[in-house]
This record gives sequence, structure tokens and C-alpha cells, in this order.
Amino acid sequence: MFTQCELQLGPSFKSNIDSIKEISKSASKLSLETAVPKLPNLDVSYDNTLKTVQETLNSLGYNFIGIQFYFVDHKAPLRKHFTVAKRMIAYLLPIKCLEATILAIYLTHNVKEITRFTLSFTSKFGKMTARHVVLGIYSNGKFGALGLSRKPDLMDKPLLFSNLYHLIKEYEDCYRGHGHKLKLVKIGNAIPHEAHIMQGIPWRGAVFSFGKSTLDSQSIPIIKHGLVIRQSRELIKLRN
Repeated sequence: MFTQCELQLGPSFKSNIDSIKEISKSASKLSLETAVPKLPNLDVSYDNTLKTVQETLNSLGYNFIGIQFYFVDHKAPLRKHFTVAKRMIAYLLPIKCLEATILAIYLTHNVKEITRFTLSFTSKFGKMTARHVVLGIYSNGKFGALGLSRKPDLMDKPLLFSNLYHLIKEYEDCYRGHGHKLKLVKIGNAIPHEAHIMQGIPWRGAVFSFGKSTLDSQSIPIIKHGLVIRQSRELIKLRN
């Protein structure tokens, strides 16, 4: 992992990477119980469970260095993603939004009362294109999200939104507040909870582009895709 960082950043960053190595060695001596809080029982409170997962992401912190410490293969099976997530817990290094999404998937894979799906955003700020991803959450008729970002209001969202459009609209409003124009939203399908399967993360369930159209004009198809996610929740209940 550190060799990859040295190759990408160059020799001028060697002292910084050496410092991070020392921090990582010290952090890795911590027990797993200390590094990651135990998740509360969902029967007690859904909010407390999701709050604890988000606090775990926050405790690692956002990586402002400009390079990911962990390689994430979008096509990899869940088992491989979980291996990467365990490394994040072991090294306790700061992470970016993609890594935070993988870690959130791992930390919630036994929480079968919720449905998870990825939410990927592409925005424009002048000539700059920015990409971001969070883990969407559905439970008990409400949508929310877990994640990390440079901006606090582009991270997690409470489990309060009655449909998927309202959740995405909230993100669009936050993007606008930072001078960004939301250009594209990619919504994944429901992520399976079975950790042993070789299936990957279904990143691309529906894609909505806002080049000539607006988010508001596509509210109905977005809400419909949210219903697909809700129906997958009901199918899981029937299987159990």
C-alpha cells in the first residue's frame, strides 16, 4: 500500500509517507474493539446503529492528501471489498468517499433490517469535474445515507426522506451551496447482505443526467427507482 503511494507521489513526499507509516504502526496495535465501536442492536434503535457506523467513518477522517491508501476494484466481489475494509480498520488511516462507502457496506452487512445501495454524483465547478459517492440507506419507509466528504453537508444524511428524489434533492441543494452544478446521478441496486457470495456491488441501477434537463423534471423516474429499492426490501423480508 505505501509502496504504491511512493510511486504515485514521488520521492519528495517520502518523509510524509514515512510519518504516516509510523502512525499506522502505532494505530495497528489498537485492538479491533477499540478501533471500531460495537454496533448497537437494531431492535433497540435504527438511528443508533447508523449513527455508530457514521461515527466510525468520522473517526478515520477524510483523506486530504490527494491519493487513496486502499485500492478499490469496482468489479471485485463483496468478499474482496470486505478484505479491503478490514485493512482500513487495521491501519486506521484517513479515507476518501469511495473507501468510506466500502467500509460502510462492510459495517452494515449483518444489519439485514436495512437496504443499502450506492449513490454516485458527478458535478461541475467551472471547468472542474468532481465525483462523489455515498452509501444510500432505506429502512421503515425512509431514505438516508452514510459516507464521508470534504464538505460536511455532502456526507451522511439522516433516515428522514420519504422518497429517493427528496434525498437526492437535498444533495443537489448542498452542491449548489458550494457553487457546483449537479450533472449526473448514478443510483445502484440493492446490495446483498450475504457476505459469502461472489456477487459484486451493483453500482449501476439507474443513471440520471442533468445536461439539458433538471433534477425536478426527472423526479418521477427517480421516485420509481426508489420503489424498486423498497420492493427489494420487501422481498428480503419474505425470504426471511
